[in-house]
This record gives sequence, structure tokens and C-alpha cells, in this order.
Amino acid sequence: MTSSRYINDCYVIDSDILASNGVIHVLQGPLKAPPPPSFHLSPRLIRLGWALANTISTHIKQSHSSSIISRKKTSIK
Repeated sequence: MTSSRYINDCYVIDSDILASNGVIHVLQGPLKAPPPPSFHLSPRLIRLGWALANTISTHIKQSHSSSIISRKKTSIK
């Protein structure tokens, strides 16, 4: 069966060919992959990210400094 249809700027040479797992359409060339999704971060999300990073960084610094102090106390006799 021939057709004058196009799919994404590719001419459909033959269509509706029955296969064991579905239907085949023969195109003039390969289809192009869609562009990758673009992510837009709002200023509010950026501020939230900075706040979370700052909180985590502060927690790590406090945890690290308290472990140093406890090691010093146990080593002094």
C-alpha cells in the first residue's frame, strides 16, 4: 500500500504492513530523536536549593568540629 503521507518530514513509502508484533511503516529515512527536555528553574527554586545546601554544609561543619573536640577530650589524660 503506497501513501502520500509524511511523518516528521519523512515520506511514508509503504504503510500498514502486518508483522508478528504489530504494524510496520516504511519511511524514506530515519526519524529524528526529539530534543532533550529543557529544564527551567525559577528563582524561587534556586533560592531554595541554596538554602538547603547552606543548611547541609553547616550541619556537616558542626558535626565534624564536634567529633574533633570529642577526640581531643578522650586523648588527654
